[in-house]
Amino acid sequence: MRKMYLFLLLVYVVTSGARAQELLRESVYFETDQHELTTAARQSLDELLQHTMDLSDFHLQILAFTDDRGATEYNYQLALRRGQSVQNYLSSLGLQVEKSSVESLGEVASQQPNEQERSRNRRVDLILTAKWIGSLSEVWEALDQDRLQEFRIDAQKGNVVEGKAGTRVWIPEGAFTFANGQKPTGPITLRMKEAYAFGDMLIDGLSTHSDGQLLETGGMIFLEAEADGQELQLGADQAMAVALPTQQLQEGMQLFMGEQAADGTLSNWSATQQAPAPELNEFLLDLPPFPKIKRNWIKPPKEVIDYAGEPTAPRRPIKPNPPSKPRREAIVYYPNAIKGIFMSKAKRKKREEEIYERRMANYTAKLEKYKERQADYRVAIERYGQDVKVYEQALQAWESQVQEQKDNFKSTPVYQAYAEQVRKSEDARRARYDQAVKEWYEIKNRRISEYEAQYGDALLSSSAMAKQYLYRVSRLGWINCDRFYEVPKEEKVTLAIADGDAEEEELFVIFKDIKSMMKASKWQHGTHYQVSNLPKDMEIRVVGIKVMDGKAQLAVKDTKVSDQGAVQLSYRPASINKIRSALQDLDS
Repeated sequence: MRKMYLFLLLVYVVTSGARAQELLRESVYFETDQHELTTAARQSLDELLQHTMDLSDFHLQILAFTDDRGATEYNYQLALRRGQSVQNYLSSLGLQVEKSSVESLGEVASQQPNEQERSRNRRVDLILTAKWIGSLSEVWEALDQDRLQEFRIDAQKGNVVEGKAGTRVWIPEGAFTFANGQKPTGPITLRMKEAYAFGDMLIDGLSTHSDGQLLETGGMIFLEAEADGQELQLGADQAMAVALPTQQLQEGMQLFMGEQAADGTLSNWSATQQAPAPELNEFLLDLPPFPKIKRNWIKPPKEVIDYAGEPTAPRRPIKPNPPSKPRREAIVYYPNAIKGIFMSKAKRKKREEEIYERRMANYTAKLEKYKERQADYRVAIERYGQDVKVYEQALQAWESQVQEQKDNFKSTPVYQAYAEQVRKSEDARRARYDQAVKEWYEIKNRRISEYEAQYGDALLSSSAMAKQYLYRVSRLGWINCDRFYEVPKEEKVTLAIADGDAEEEELFVIFKDIKSMMKASKWQHGTHYQVSNLPKDMEIRVVGIKVMDGKAQLAVKDTKVSDQGAVQLSYRPASINKIRSALQDLDS
């Protein structure tokens, strides 16, 4: 096995819009007429896969070849199997299939028809193409991919939507308007982002503070709507009901609305003093169980059908296969070690001719037998066609006979009496069930009306919302369920984080004991980042992300809030997948 790391370079691709690509080429080799991976090939693939771990985005091109011996179509299929063996092995190690492609290029002509030359052609080439990250915004864009959820709703009626993380939004009929006050008439697109985990908050660049005071969050969401390509807003005196799920209800939570800076980023959370409504389930505790339809099984009379006489389908004759004609160029005589020393090329050539003649004689004999079998096959296949017609006619007659028995049975007095009994029983049970359901909904609707009288007209009818913070929201944008985290003035300190280079970076401070996160800002002198008004000695985790030399860099450090010296971070290259995985672990 011979590895070939040919180059690691940047290629500027103007037509594709990508700034650069990083390429790595390697080959793995196979035994003659084999597509199974050798131990050396597996070791090379294991090492190659490690190169993908730190890549943000990549594609692996798998090009498969054979030597020039064998038929063209056979070599094409053999090369394809080799490429697929490589792809399947890498997939078993965790490589996503969509990140790779397989192409069979078949046989390669040897310049020197010897085993050493041919062994180099029994290979699969792997070309790794990696995306070059040019800025920190590209990292955020990749991490944010597929997080924005879209819902199509009807402007002419009330709607309820549910996000992937469990957020529920109830929108009354006619709630939205355009900027000029007119109401949309066609379909509306509602978009939602949910940020309940630290990783999602970090991707959105969110901080938990209001006018400099630290907040403890119960979850944040973002909502926007449009119709006919124009932005929508909630009309005057209109409000949505928004429920944010939670594992544990906390005292003191209230609704906060996001304030945006001139550049569109979230700059602050504004308190509304609106406390969450009590749970709907509290109003529905006295509801009886939902009715169930009772089944009253009536045993049907036994059906007597005679299935005897079913015809058997004839067996199709097996078509003979022609023998393979030996190829002279494929016969190579390899004497043992002693003979190989003294045997001349002429004797080897003569020995190969003898082998070829024996194989040709055997082929000729097989060919004659094949011709005889082929003639017999033509006769048998003609007879088979006639047998099939006879079978199909017999089968049709048999099926008609069975069906006639079934039809006659359903018209007998005993079966008719059974059917009438079943109909009467089902009608009686359905009537009782429908009445019970009607009475149940009357009770439930009465309880919901009592709820709506106090907390608005949202149609809150889901038993899935066992724990929630429910608010009435009068505008779109960022919405937050938070409470103030009180820190005595004498315990507030400013945390400094060292900035060791000129690279653009973003830094976040995540608290371990409360659901809070702060984004660090650049110190005016440019040598540090800082976060003010933090509780001294609290356990925190500092997360930093930046881009250097075309690769994303990640730093995570556990420490305590202190004003004694700046926090020093150690950055390491990390793929988008690694960063995403690290962000998912922030809540653990």
